[in-house]
Amino acid sequence: VRQTLNSMGIDTTVTARSFGETDSCGNFRSYAIDFSVRINAPQIATTAEQQEIVKRIKPILVRHGNPNLGNVQITFLPSETVFTIRPDPVTFINNKNVTGQVSAPNSTAGWRKVVTPNSPARRYTHGMAYDAQRNVTILFGGDSTGSSRLNDTWEFNGTTWTQVIPAKSPSGRANIDQALVYDTMRARTVLFGGLGTSGYLSDTWEYNGTTWTQIVSSQSPQRRDSHAMVFDSQRGVTVLFGGYSSSGARLNDTWEYTGTWYKVSTPQSPAGRYHHAMAYDAGRNRVVLFGGLNSSNAVLGDTWEYDGTNWHTVTPNQSPPARHNHSMAYDSRRGVVVLFGGENSSGLLTDTWEYNGVTWRQINVTQSPSRRKEMPLVYDQQRDSVLFFGGGYWNGSLVAFNETWEYNVTASSQIFLPLVMRSYAPNEVLTRKVYVIVYDPLLSNGQYLSDYL
Repeated sequence: VRQTLNSMGIDTTVTARSFGETDSCGNFRSYAIDFSVRINAPQIATTAEQQEIVKRIKPILVRHGNPNLGNVQITFLPSETVFTIRPDPVTFINNKNVTGQVSAPNSTAGWRKVVTPNSPARRYTHGMAYDAQRNVTILFGGDSTGSSRLNDTWEFNGTTWTQVIPAKSPSGRANIDQALVYDTMRARTVLFGGLGTSGYLSDTWEYNGTTWTQIVSSQSPQRRDSHAMVFDSQRGVTVLFGGYSSSGARLNDTWEYTGTWYKVSTPQSPAGRYHHAMAYDAGRNRVVLFGGLNSSNAVLGDTWEYDGTNWHTVTPNQSPPARHNHSMAYDSRRGVVVLFGGENSSGLLTDTWEYNGVTWRQINVTQSPSRRKEMPLVYDQQRDSVLFFGGGYWNGSLVAFNETWEYNVTASSQIFLPLVMRSYAPNEVLTRKVYVIVYDPLLSNGQYLSDYL
């Protein structure tokens, strides 16, 4: 980028920041790379001239083999006009009413049913988590009849399901579809609570790929089900919020777990709820929460974010319809939270939405699973796809599924996408982080990213 613009006589500085995770062996896995391009060119003063330069930048980055392109922020000096290009179509924002487009790869989104040689029995309200060290999806428990409490453990490697017979397992339970997470720091799958055969549970279990171990903590969340948990990889903690207590209360407490539970006091928090969904946005280091049922069983459609200190309500330009018993997962390759399914006053849902930290948008998919709820979503890092198993609904008796589905977005031809533009005053503070650290990863072709900066 810099070389191309400098050859045009345009003084340019490019910085980049790669974000991802480090595995247990110390190997860094990049999820995506954000770019900041600062162009010092007083002669490029009109919007049309600036848009022409912007159009040239993203194709250069895509062409040079960066499949995990994040946000590209382009700043023109001295006017401090900022253009932000995102990988996916987003809402046009502009305080000068100037329209514009920028070239970007077209995307085709769709769900695909995965045919496997064998699979777990049909069920819903089970838990699932992706084991990033062994590259398998873990499934535990659930309900297959409307009153059963399963305690079987399964693993999915992207091709087939295999039942695991640990020496010890948690008791059977349901309503844990948002309550199983993988702790990448300690290489453990963590389970808390749920609804057992004798009522609500408050036990904590960890699975290491071989056996389950019950964990005794000096303090612990109270008995509950229908709560939500995610793993915050930036801080190395499991975060729990809300749920339905044994007394019928809709909880609004926040807990964190690192091998020991501790309660977090926040200045504000979402209203008490259950059957909500959460996902951890590793690109922005935020826990994202959407929907659920409140204390009067009203269906919620609010979006909240937790930064490790406080909860913040978010008001996107558009949002999914209010719902409960849906599920969400963070697609780290594309930097979006994916939401699917659930239920509201209109009935069962089968829509797919994505949230990029600014707004929600509904995805027009080429194929979709049938309407259902209480099917946990996970993101398979090895195969770059969001997947789920099972799900179901109540129709006088339980209708449950034993299907495996995966969601993919693939690039195809070139199209023009909306350009997100806003003009900032010279001394205005940007609400989005400006990255000034350059990470120098090795690309698949053996060259380093900095060769193109």
